[in-house]
Amino acid sequence: MHPRANVPVSPADFIHRGILDACRSAYQQLPSCFYGFDWIHFRLTAPNKIDSIRITGDYLPEWLTDFYESKILASQPFWHYVDKASNGPIVIAIPIDFALESGCDGNRSTKGRYELESAAIDSLFADKKQFLPRLKAVQKGKRQVILNPAFLHSMR
Repeated sequence: MHPRANVPVSPADFIHRGILDACRSAYQQLPSCFYGFDWIHFRLTAPNKIDSIRITGDYLPEWLTDFYESKILASQPFWHYVDKASNGPIVIAIPIDFALESGCDGNRSTKGRYELESAAIDSLFADKKQFLPRLKAVQKGKRQVILNPAFLHSMR
């Protein structure tokens, strides 16, 4: 349940909705022609406790870092399944998929790299046995979960 709205929502949906809203509101400040992936990683050390957040990549504007950190921290009430005694810390990763084609005019120098990264992300979700439907995520090892990618695509 969403802690304030009292409606069912998965942690992935809660975090993704915020990411997409922030990116939409910043649309004019994002480059108009690029492709790529950035990652958000955070670590759960106990039920409802996030102790570290890391944002990696080359595409997200620096000024959005505080927003991402606050949204991840706001998701803490959702993380009930973590049991440090039996599992230890768990790392949650979120890929952010950018494909902005406005103004490319044939200049798609980053598209080849993007297609390789996209195929690598898709392959992570290929094994349906690893899929966790309630989290909209895949389990990668005992202590790592990858949430579905957040997509920011513009094909004008």
